[in-house]
Amino acid sequence: LEYYIHWRGYPVSERTWEPAACVKNSPDLVREFHLQHPHKPSQRPLGTRP
Repeated sequence: LEYYIHWRGYPVSERTWEPAACVKNSPDLVREFHLQHPHKPSQRPLGTRP
């Protein structure tokens, strides 16, 4: 599982994909994401990124 992170203070062009282990210190943000997007995560074809 990876999250597409928009880093505070950085432009949208600097967003990065980060493994779930990298966001474990932000449980409130992760919980908020999943509450707002209940159907995610969803599977995607291997080797692709949205």
